[in-house]
Amino acid sequence: MSVFRMNESRGGFLVKGVWFAIFLVSISVIWGAEWSINSFSTGFHAEVMFQGEVNYDQDGHVVLDMEDASFAIPGLPNIPVTSRLFVTPIDAEAFVKFRVISAETLVGVSVPEVPQPVFESGEVDYSVPSTEVGNVFPDDVVWLERFGTARFADLWAIRVAAAQKVGNNLILIKKLQLTVNFDAPLSHIDTDSRIFYDMLSSIVVNAESLPKPQQPYEGVYLAIIYDDYYSEAQKWVKWRKQCGFYVYTAMYPAQTGSGKDNIKNFIKDAYDNWYPRPDLVILIGDDSRIPDYGYSRYTSDHPYSTLVGTDFIPDVIVSRYVCANVFEARSMLAKQIYYERDVRVGDWMLKGLCVSTYLHAISPPLNTLWVAEIAMRHGFTHFDTLFQSSTIHIP
Repeated sequence: MSVFRMNESRGGFLVKGVWFAIFLVSISVIWGAEWSINSFSTGFHAEVMFQGEVNYDQDGHVVLDMEDASFAIPGLPNIPVTSRLFVTPIDAEAFVKFRVISAETLVGVSVPEVPQPVFESGEVDYSVPSTEVGNVFPDDVVWLERFGTARFADLWAIRVAAAQKVGNNLILIKKLQLTVNFDAPLSHIDTDSRIFYDMLSSIVVNAESLPKPQQPYEGVYLAIIYDDYYSEAQKWVKWRKQCGFYVYTAMYPAQTGSGKDNIKNFIKDAYDNWYPRPDLVILIGDDSRIPDYGYSRYTSDHPYSTLVGTDFIPDVIVSRYVCANVFEARSMLAKQIYYERDVRVGDWMLKGLCVSTYLHAISPPLNTLWVAEIAMRHGFTHFDTLFQSSTIHIP
């Protein structure tokens, strides 16, 4: 059984060069994280407060549950780490300083061991070093991770651990202050896309310091259209322009060249050299007419969107009308025009449906359930999910 002992003295301890002030008053609360952010052109200040309860499992191990938890080490279970996203100019460096304002300690505790992680197939993942198995606590209290480039800015995460294990003691952080600084100001960013500006602004903590986009268009389309559907797509092109979009068109394969590599090179050339450069790419034709790019044996158009760097973050948004013949193309394109121009707003617009496969991996249905959860949080009254499956049980 884990032992919790009160220590009435006040003092501090040193972990990796950071001084912790300890205020030991009661069993800790840490399952929620509240952030207060103040951003500026070359960084941001933040204060993070943790609150909640410490629980014990049936074996007496301390269990730390937190709503805002995320994965600190890929493949290992959730641990109490809270994260926020931010952006910097491309290739800028970011640095963090922090100070723990208050913390508590549990003395002489044990935590449950973590088994070797497994793949979605159920096979054991032995690629994780054995030294990491059994350890659910990150080495650092605060750290930064750069994910890659999202069109005009680099996307980062700042992560803050709610707890540190020092010997047999568990240090529970209650309040922490930090400052992140960049070596280049956000004013250097050319926010050339309203769509990416709106998307990034909805997820990063320093959005208010980003320069406002000056582009006069709602968005810039590059429509790659299967040759036989080109004439059918002209009404859709006209409608998109009436809605405030700039639209480039290209026939596949007559103008783009044949094959997935020629398609990606065509998109890349448009992104690098055309003005205004596209931020939306739409493929009009199914993958037997316009090939997908794909990962290994998996069908995907996502690689068409990764044009800057070697990361997986999109630099344009790619979508597709999956039409197998000219009649389907005509119907699908007409439906979008009708939906946007003629359909009346009503309660039905607050009901949703999301469909995914479950024949290859667990991630598609988990993403589908995540979309449904977000939709319900943002005002949807009903949301259905459907999964293509044969014998696999959905959790």
